[in-house]
Amino acid sequence: MALATGAPPRPITELLNRSRRTSVLKGDWGKRLGALPGRVSLQLYGGPGSYKSTAATQLAGELADSGKRVIYLASEEGYSPSLVDRFERLEVRSPLIDVWSGSHLPGILERALSEDYDAVVLDSYDAVTGIQPNHVSMISQTRQVPLVVVSQGTKAGDAAGPQAISHLVDVVVRFEDGQAHVTKNRFGPLVAFPVLTQEVA
Repeated sequence: MALATGAPPRPITELLNRSRRTSVLKGDWGKRLGALPGRVSLQLYGGPGSYKSTAATQLAGELADSGKRVIYLASEEGYSPSLVDRFERLEVRSPLIDVWSGSHLPGILERALSEDYDAVVLDSYDAVTGIQPNHVSMISQTRQVPLVVVSQGTKAGDAAGPQAISHLVDVVVRFEDGQAHVTKNRFGPLVAFPVLTQEVA
């Protein structure tokens, strides 16, 4: 009987070793979300005061702690005292993080990506103009960099805006009643835990 053609057999231990990832997040969020690859995309959404911007700031800090040069697009708050106070309260002070205020996303992304940032945080999706769902895949897949998108929540408990965003991203976290609910995670567990409001580990 002729043997099947194709790649030769490989030990399962070799395949397991190749599949192991070192998470791009090194702090509390990394512990809760699992080993996320360097091109991961996340959506954070919830109502006003649900700590989604707090989480975005913490994620920016963890990305910087892993050596990423981060652009934090503060399209909703701009360079406001509330943004500065939040970064100060959470002790996120890495020189690898730049904050940029703006509202027209295509122009913002063109400049941000041309300056070779290693990670993009958009806070928030609802406060920018000119955005299309394909911008998510353009950043996380084409550039192979982490992307965090903050969105408002609806009364029905969904993320505001095109539902295509939730389908395109790797991880979705809903913030409600002091809890962070991981409702989608291609690389780790679906979990719920109290929001992390004090500091970045």
